[in-house]
Amino acid sequence: MNKVKILIVLLLLTLFSNDVLAQTADELRKFAEIQQALAGDPGQWRARYTDPNNFFYHAPTNPRKVLEAERLQRTDVVLNSNPAAQADKDFIRYYEALYDEESADGEFLRQQAGGTFATLLSGNYKLQSNAGTELGRIKDIYEQITSRVARYGRPSGNSPSTCLLENMGMCRHMAIILQESMEEYGITSKLVVSPKHAWVRVTLSDPQYAGTTFDLDPTWYAHTIPLAPRDGTPISPEWEKLMTAILPTDTPTPTLTPTPTLTPTLTPTPSITVTPEPTSPEEDTGNENGMNNSGPSNFYDDQSGGGWVVPR
Repeated sequence: MNKVKILIVLLLLTLFSNDVLAQTADELRKFAEIQQALAGDPGQWRARYTDPNNFFYHAPTNPRKVLEAERLQRTDVVLNSNPAAQADKDFIRYYEALYDEESADGEFLRQQAGGTFATLLSGNYKLQSNAGTELGRIKDIYEQITSRVARYGRPSGNSPSTCLLENMGMCRHMAIILQESMEEYGITSKLVVSPKHAWVRVTLSDPQYAGTTFDLDPTWYAHTIPLAPRDGTPISPEWEKLMTAILPTDTPTPTLTPTPTLTPTLTPTPSITVTPEPTSPEEDTGNENGMNNSGPSNFYDDQSGGGWVVPR
């Protein structure tokens, strides 16, 4: 009798293990399909950097380099959308409302701030797509942004619409354009803000991939690369596998050493008191070379000129 019980337990364990392995393989396959549909051949992936004149240029990258870059910046204030400090939490809540076209609180804040904020989300800045699938529309809208916004800096109207008119913008302008354009097609998405950066979070509704959530960053990456949601925690082993799912399983793991010039010194984020009349959110002035910026790093200071593209 005991032998029978042992055999049953072993059989159940075997079946359970096979089921888990099959599920993991299926998840990896599906995410690889998402990666392929959005970003294409990983041998052609490109990251976005800026030269000393603030113009974007695209440099080769690959899934493992993207993973390493995300891992290095993950818990830094740059990519932390869930900071511990209450001042930072208030800061994020304030600007997420300010940049949300549908938010009643945001409308109130924009009108109270006046100036360019009153018309911040006016004009035509929602991009259209003729793609027939959800993934196709996301890719199309994203790549319209990364191909049109050729220079990093503050557009004259400080708005997404003037960003497209002048082919120049900052991370928040590109993120707003991406999020609001996708929302027009019923794609579940939200603007995500950290004390020093802005990007977009997407949740798919396509029946094949329904519920899959990932982040997109048109400032950092030229291709529509799905990223592990940036929440201030280390990337999990499961997400590490997903982010490299598009690679063959026998691909050797190269030794990655971060380039020193890609990491500027970041000054502490100042405490911010949320009031109806904000200091205009704007990136810092100074050298726009995202790889070697020595100026201040207050992402939202209201200054003319450019800031810096958060390094990879």
